[in-house]
Formats: sequence, structure tokens, C-alpha cells
Amino acid sequence: MKLIKQNLVIKSNKLIGMQADLNLTQLKLFAMVIVETVKNPNNEFYRFNIKDLMNKFNITDTNYTALKNATKNMIKAVVLKTSNEEHQLALFTDVIYKDWIVDMYLHIKLKPYILDIEKKYTKYYFENIAWLNSIYSVRIYELLKEYAFRKNRSFELKDLRFLLNIGESKYKNYPDFKKRVLLSAQKELKEKTDIYFEFKEIRESRKVVKLEFDIFTNKEDEILTINENSFDTDLSSILRDTILLNDKQIQTVLKQFETDYINRNIEYVLSQKDIKNIHRYFMKALNDDYWKSIVQKKKKDENNEIRKNEQKEKIKKEEEVKHKELLEKRKKIEEYISNNENKVIELIPNFIETNSFLLQRTWVNTNNKEELLHIIKWKDDKSSNIRSLFIGYISKVVIGSK
Repeated sequence: MKLIKQNLVIKSNKLIGMQADLNLTQLKLFAMVIVETVKNPNNEFYRFNIKDLMNKFNITDTNYTALKNATKNMIKAVVLKTSNEEHQLALFTDVIYKDWIVDMYLHIKLKPYILDIEKKYTKYYFENIAWLNSIYSVRIYELLKEYAFRKNRSFELKDLRFLLNIGESKYKNYPDFKKRVLLSAQKELKEKTDIYFEFKEIRESRKVVKLEFDIFTNKEDEILTINENSFDTDLSSILRDTILLNDKQIQTVLKQFETDYINRNIEYVLSQKDIKNIHRYFMKALNDDYWKSIVQKKKKDENNEIRKNEQKEKIKKEEEVKHKELLEKRKKIEEYISNNENKVIELIPNFIETNSFLLQRTWVNTNNKEELLHIIKWKDDKSSNIRSLFIGYISKVVIGSK
């Protein structure tokens, strides 16, 4: 069986290592959304032709309702579990059907699991799982594909059952589990995917407690790339003329890495200054994905900007509170001046004595208390400075002492 590889799934190992409460259609659908999210990470939603999806999932037009039900349940809370934590969230916030088109809005909290793949992730082509008929086959494929480079992986039986979301009441007897899950997946992977496996049962007191998987490349089921021998001519030209690679190096790079991955590292290299050997530097950038430093810097700058804005907002709110408190205090003082004229007159001599130096520089006759009281009580531009001075005085000697 030959498959055309066309849709690359890049999945965080943390996500693969979670128990997901999804059926076969939902798991395939989620994989296709991952494909589109990796291609277009900034999109608000991802659009699919429903007939294309049905064709990819190997289901007929009569299952249109089943597809709608699958997405409907993915809007509800789906449980994602590890051994010590549980996430309950909707995979999609909205799913909109119109004619034979569906728009899917991925939950924002899931994007880090898909896009934050700098440390550990697994790549596979969707076409490997498209024709699998069992949810367990898909999950076993992902779990083994993650370790394909090591060529083996082991699971405690209870841990594997957990990862496959098989409850205690289902396939309670190991022979049933072996027949319905392991042997079925073994047959499907051998016939339909790029890997296959053999497994060994580890027993304690005759009871199977652990499974050891040997993982092999499935050379019989060759997976072909679309236009495998026809490279992107524009990209080839950049690699040749700007990065200074030879034809053999270009061919190797284009076969080994995805176009987006190459382009982003070209972008990084060209943003650097004083590179003595550009093609050698580019190969290092490509192998270690130097581009991610741009993402990290951008993320750091964004976080700094957020913190700066938060600080500005905090200062603004503090100033608003202070201003409000000041207005309330001034209002109290003005009420005191209006309601306690005799007491205010008694305070004037002390006010004049305390502020004699400042008052000497004004036009006010400090010997005339009535004139001074009039200035204090009436608001006008001419007396505003003296009035403010007296309000400050009252604030200290009267209001502040209460």
C-alpha cells in the first residue's frame, strides 16, 4: 500500500502522553486541525471542506450527521489526563457549518500544546492514521511513533490501558485486551502505516504486568512525498544564491526539512550581521533551529510590554485614587471654612504668622482679617493662590488633627 504524504502533524509529546476522551473521528479531526494550526498558527479559525474530510477519514456522505456530532461533543468539556493532573476543556470554542464547509475555532489554551514544540515533539503524516479503523490503533501508533528513533518502548499494562482510555470494566481479561487492542493494532499498523511493531509480554506470577514493544520501519508500506523530486525553485534559488549552498546540499536540505522550517531559519540567518561563513552558519541554524531565539525574544519583548503596560495602568489607578482622595479632602476643608467662620477668623493670625514670608510677596493687607476672610471664602482667580495656601494650612492644623 502506498500513501501520498501531504499533511504533517507535529504534536507535543506532552499531548501524546495524555489520556484523551475522544473517539476515532474526533481524534482524526483533531489531528487535521493540528496540521492546519502548524501551517497557519495565527489563524482565528480553520476551514475545511466536509467532503474532503470524509474522504480523508474514509467515511461516507451518509455519516455527515456523525461528523457533526463529533464536533458538537468537542465543544463540550473534553478530559485530558496525565497520571497526576486532569484538564477539562473544550477543544473547540465554536464550530460553524455552512453548506459543505466547516469552520473550527480552536480553544486558545490548546495552542501551546501544538505550537510550543521547541523541546519535545513527534512528527507524522496524517495519511498514516487516516485509514485506521480503531481509536486504539491511532493511539498506539502515536505512542510508538514518539519512540520510533529508539526502536523500542515499554509500558506497564495499567499505564497503557490508562493512555488508551480503557476503563477497568472493559477488556478486563488480558486475552480480550490482547485480541481487541494489541493484535488488531499490530495488524492495522503493519498494513496501513510507516511503522509496525512486535511485542513481548512480561509476567509476574503468570499475570501479564508489562509490555515491551519493538518498533520497526514499515518499508513495505512506502510513504511518498508529493512532487518528491521537484523542489521549490524560489527556495532553491535563495539557498543557492544567498546562502551559497551547492546543489547537493540544497537537495539534502529540501528532503530533510519542511519548507516553513527552512524559510524561518533563512529569515533568522539573514537578520544576523557579520557572518563570515554564511552557508556553514545556516546549516548550524537549521540543525539547531536558531529561529526559535527570535520567537523567544519576541515572546520576552511581548511579556515586557505587558508588564510595562500593567505598571502604567497601576500608576494611573493609584494617581486616580490619590486625586479622588485629594478632592474629598479639599471638599471637607471647604465645608469647614463655610460652616465655621468664627473659628476660621481665630486661625487667621496664626496663618499669617506661619506664612508671613509668602504673604509679604502678595497684595493682601495681612492686618485686615475681614479682607483676608473674604479672600479665603470667595473663589476667584485673583485670590486662588492665597486660598490654596490657607486650605493647606487648615488641612494640617484642623482636618489633619482629627
